[in-house]
Amino acid sequence: MKRFMFSATLAVAAIVMVLSAARAAAAEERPFQASVETTFLGWDADGNLVYSGTATLPHWGWTKHLARVAIQNKNKATGTITVYFGNGDMVNIEFEQVWDGIWVGDYWVTGGTGKFADAAGGGTITADAREAGKVVLTYEGTLSY
Repeated sequence: MKRFMFSATLAVAAIVMVLSAARAAAAEERPFQASVETTFLGWDADGNLVYSGTATLPHWGWTKHLARVAIQNKNKATGTITVYFGNGDMVNIEFEQVWDGIWVGDYWVTGGTGKFADAAGGGTITADAREAGKVVLTYEGTLSY
């Protein structure tokens, strides 16, 4: 009986290891590049600026981008962006930027929903205020899921 239990435990451990390795191997890093014209919607309850825009991206299709931005010391911005995909899945992004004629900085993918639940990645992000109430967000980086 002890020999059977030991064998069964080893078999279960082997299956778990194989499934974990398969899931890790399934996470594929893909380019995440976008240029999205957003429109100022107002302020949220925390005083963050809120922008929204849509874009059709290569490989990803239709997307909606909802950004919440906090400006600090007139030359630093931090915030979050939620990217909604046409199938209802979402990716969550955090970013930090500094003012250099346009807003320039880095972003980090912090998960999401659906097939993006364990998403990771990151890259650079710029925000260019081309006219009053409009900001063009440009992402250059990767997305793994």
